[in-house]
Amino acid sequence: MTTNTDTLCVDTGLRRCFGKASLYRQLLQRYLSQHATMPEQLADMYAREPALAARQAHSLISTAGSLGALGLCQLAAALEAAIEQGQMERTLALMQALALEHNALCVAAGRYLSAPHASP
Repeated sequence: MTTNTDTLCVDTGLRRCFGKASLYRQLLQRYLSQHATMPEQLADMYAREPALAARQAHSLISTAGSLGALGLCQLAAALEAAIEQGQMERTLALMQALALEHNALCVAAGRYLSAPHASP
């Protein structure tokens, strides 16, 4: 049994991992450990080097999509476009929305990983 929310569609993530629950858990754990401060890092990148922030947002599209974090995936795509188009106000608003969605994803992923069905 899987748990799907607006933030994390486990069914999608599992499909993208070819139904391999252990692989999916590894990807979620890696996301939590490697992307814990991603919103802050992205904001710092944008302040110093917008093109680098756009590339990071682009990377986040596939990472989030692989996890089934479709909302985060959509926000990352919109953020990349806003940065590339030089839309500063939209970029800042999207960064705030992305930070909220990222935090929600971290909570949802943690719940999934700690649930009995997520144990090895």
